[in-house]
Amino acid sequence: LYDKLAAIRCRKLIFLDACHSGEATFNPVRSLTPGGVGPIIYAACDRSELAYEHPTKKNGLFTLAVLHALGEGFPEADRDRDGQIDSRELIDSIRRKMPDLLRETGRSEDLQNPQCFPRQPERFPVFRP
Repeated sequence: LYDKLAAIRCRKLIFLDACHSGEATFNPVRSLTPGGVGPIIYAACDRSELAYEHPTKKNGLFTLAVLHALGEGFPEADRDRDGQIDSRELIDSIRRKMPDLLRETGRSEDLQNPQCFPRQPERFPVFRP
């Protein structure tokens, strides 16, 4: 998989919905993109946290937050109202949605904190409906 990803000459977004996935934001594989610009990594939680599943929706809370931003939450996620979501708007939307999802599952709203590498990614469109 690594060799296949490295051969693709484009910007890469990596989504990790797994416990302790924030570790990848501290030591990312920088050679996945030619020219020394590494991938943008969206991780479900910090490196010392668990990534929780929704008990009835059968998905991780992180995945649900991503799907929300790309679906019914699009108008809220598109903060600059340009008809698309950029890389920063996406992580900001995920982070805003997570406390609601945690409360919905009966957990404290600070148990899972999505991470991004780089912390302030370069702005470029990642989704347009």
